[in-house]
Order: sequence, then structure tokens, then C-alpha cells
Amino acid sequence: MSLRNLKIGSRALLCFTSFAVLLIGLGLFSLNQIGKLRESEQQIEHGSLGGTRIAAELESAILQIRLETLRFITTTDSNLSQASQAQLKEEQDRFAKALEAYQKVIGSDKEASIYQELRQLIAPWRTALDEVLRRSASEGTDAARSYLNQTFRPLNEPVLAKVQGLIKVNREQATEIGKEATSLYEQSLTYVTATMVLALVMTLLIAWRFTQSLVVPVRRSMAVAESIANGDLMQSWQDQGRDEIHQLSLSFERMRSNLVQTLQQISDSAIQLASAATEMHAVTEDANRGLNQQNQEIEQAATAVNQMTAAVEEVARNAESTSTEARDSDTASRQGRASVEQTVHAIEALNGNVTDSSQQIQQLANDVGNITTVLEVIRGVAEQTNLLALNAAIEAARAGDAGRGFAVVADEVRALAQRTQQSTQEIEAVISQVQRGSSEAVSTMNATAGLAQRTLNLARDSEQSLAVITSAVTGITERTTLIATAAEEQAHVAREVDRALVTIRDLSVQSAAGASQTATASSELSQLAVQMNQLVGRFKVA
Repeated sequence: MSLRNLKIGSRALLCFTSFAVLLIGLGLFSLNQIGKLRESEQQIEHGSLGGTRIAAELESAILQIRLETLRFITTTDSNLSQASQAQLKEEQDRFAKALEAYQKVIGSDKEASIYQELRQLIAPWRTALDEVLRRSASEGTDAARSYLNQTFRPLNEPVLAKVQGLIKVNREQATEIGKEATSLYEQSLTYVTATMVLALVMTLLIAWRFTQSLVVPVRRSMAVAESIANGDLMQSWQDQGRDEIHQLSLSFERMRSNLVQTLQQISDSAIQLASAATEMHAVTEDANRGLNQQNQEIEQAATAVNQMTAAVEEVARNAESTSTEARDSDTASRQGRASVEQTVHAIEALNGNVTDSSQQIQQLANDVGNITTVLEVIRGVAEQTNLLALNAAIEAARAGDAGRGFAVVADEVRALAQRTQQSTQEIEAVISQVQRGSSEAVSTMNATAGLAQRTLNLARDSEQSLAVITSAVTGITERTTLIATAAEEQAHVAREVDRALVTIRDLSVQSAAGASQTATASSELSQLAVQMNQLVGRFKVA
């Protein structure tokens, strides 16, 4: 099946779907191989490694039991004997738990057989161990040692051998599983590499086919478009396929045919247009000369009226400006008077506040002096406390050890009295600074009160002057308003006359411009017709 029979979207979807299928297949195969490797790893982790760890714990417990048994029957220290007995109990429990746990990780028949043989040896081994401990406690060290060498040791060696056999079996299983995992890895590496190479080859093949299905017809369309751009309309494009590029070729062919027909019609119309433009140019030249003469006469009348209008408007603007400035001055003077009144009230309030503040600061200075008196009392109390603490320390020293606690308390009281004296001195320094600041503030507030009173007198004088100015500005505003109204009416009449003349002049100018543009357009139209014939001649249509 040719890819050109498919739409570009379907073609791209097919190619990218193929890429996705190859990628998914490669991924699933890789995941399958990774899963197998994971199974081998889990067999080692939960089987061989777990069995080896538990078997090693069994071996450690057996060796530790034998060591503690020898220590128990040979020691003469009761404390060591009790410690060994407790350690034996702990190791026996650890051995029993490890033995039960090993049953869950058995992974082969050989391992199960060795485990069952080990369990059969455990009962007499435990009985012999208990007998060693009993004889050591009741019959003495020699009897226990004799039983240990003759009875317990022959039973202990097979148990230890079976445990070591379990360790050996687990190590052999781990080695075998490791070899299988290595073989599986090498096999997976080979399969994945081959699959990747196959997927790469198929991807390159699909990409090449997809690219060729687009590039070849696009290059053909570019060649046809280039020939049309160069003016050759005789070359046609016949494309085979059912995709968008085939539809594009059909559109190119229809466009070429329509261009040929359009250029032929344009050539015929250009000839007719050149003849009509020549006749129109002669008529518009006559009309243009008459309109230019009429425009010159209207321009002179409009200039005279415009000068008169400008003079009247200048008078009106000056009158209006004067009226506006007078109104602004009136408003400003009224606002200034109101501001001065507010300033007077504010200064009066400020003067009262300054007086009150001066009295309050003076009262603050008096209160600070009272605090100084209180501090003198505190200093005296601290000195008395320090003296009493010193006497108490002397009495405590005379009392010796019996007065040691009292001496510590006396030292703490003396230290507290010294800190109190230091704090009192610091407070006196701060109060002295506050007193000096209060005195300076009282002097400053008195000077401020005098300045506020002088400012109040000046503000009242300014209020009276502004009242006189406001009355004069009001009279000026009324007279300038009358002048501005009369000048505005005269300017309005002059503007109406000027507007009418300007309208007539504009219409005349527009008519002359239209006639001139018509003449120019007819000339350009004739030239355009010639150019159109030249442009049409550049195309090869037959």
C-alpha cells in the first residue's frame, strides 16, 4: 500500500503508532527480563541469604552455649556462675527461636532433610546440657566436666555439624542462583540489544518512507510555484495520490487556469481604459482653469473677513481674560481672608496649649524633685542593709561551720544592697538629666508663648487688610464681566461671517482640487493601462 493514498494526519498517526508499538514492545520485553532477574534476587534474599543468616545464628548460639557451660562448671565465683546461668538461658531461647524461624526459609529437599535430622538431635542434646548443669550444681566440677566430655560433647558435635551443613547448603544454593541470574542477565542483554537494533532499523525505515512521501511531492509543488512566480503559466502539475498534497496540486492547477483567464481579461480592459482616460483628461483640464480663477477671488474676501474676526476675538479674549483674573482674585482674596481667620483661631489655641504645656512641664520638674527625696531614703536603707549584712557575716564567721548557711545569706543580702545602691545612683543620674531637660523645656515654652502672641497680632492686621482688598476686587470683577460680554457678542457675529466665507472657499478649493485630481488620475490611469499591458506581457499564457 502506497503511503500517498493516506491523509498526512493518518500517515503520521500510522508512523508514530508504529514507533509507539515498537517502544512498548521493547519496554514490555525489558520489564519481563527485569522481572526474572528480580525473582532470582528475591530467591537469594528470602531463601539462601535468610537461611544462611539464621543458620549462622544457630551456630553462634551453639558455640556460645558450649562456652558458657564450661564457664559455669569451672568458675568458683557465685556472681559469675549466676551470670553464666542467665546467659545460658538466653542463648537457649535464641537457639529455639532461630530453629523455628529456619523452618520458614527451607528451599530444597536436601535442606529439609538436614533440618529434620537436626531437630531429632536437639532433644537428647538439651537433656545432656541440663544434666551437665545439674551435676555441676550437685556433684561438683569434676563430675560435671566428666559428663561434659563423655556424654554432652559427642551429642554437641553432630548438632554443630548439621548446622554447618545447613550453612553449606544455603551457600551452594546462593551460588547456583547467582549463576542462573548471571546467565539470565547475559541472555536478557543479548535479547534486548537485538530487539533495540531491530526497532532502530524499523524506525529508520518507517521514518525514511514517511519523509519521502512528504518531501518528493513538496519539492514538485515548489518547482511549480517557482515557475508561476517567474511568470510561466504554461507548466501544469499532475500529482498522483489521495492526500492533502494531491489536493494542493489540484488547487495549483485551478489557480493557474484562473490566472491565465484573468490576465487575458485584464489585457483587454487595459486597452479600453487607456482610450477613456485620454478623453477624460482633456475635459478636466478646462474645468480646472475656471475653478482656479473663482478660488482666487473668494480667497481675497475670506482674508479680509478673517483679519476683522481676529481683531474682534482678540478684544473678546482680553476682556474675558481680565474678567477671569478678576474673579480668581476675588476668590483668592476671600479664601485668603478665611485662611487668615483660621490662622488666628489656630494661633489662639496654640498660645493656650503652650501655656498649659509650660505649667505641666513645671509640675513634672517638681515631681522629679520629690523622686530625688525618695531615692535618698532608698540609699540610706541600702547602706543600713549593707552594714547589717557585714555584721551578720562577721557573726557567722565567729560561729564557724554552724553559721556557714547564715554567712551565705549575709553575702547575698550584701550583694543585693550593693546592687540597690548602684541602681539608685543610676536613677539619680537619669533624674538629673530629666530635671535639666524640664528646665530647658520651660524656658523654650515661655519663649514660644511670646512668639505666638506676636504672630496672633500680625494675623489680625492681615485679616483687616484682606477685607479691604476683597471689596475692591469685587467691583473690578463686575465691570470686566460687562466688557467681556459685549466683546464676545461682536466676536460671535464676525466668526459667523468668516465661517461662511471659509466654507465657500473650502468648497471652491475642493472643487479645484477634485478637478486637478481628476486630470491627474486620468493621466495616471492612461499610464497604468500601459503598465498593465506590460505586466500582462511578462506572463506566458499561450
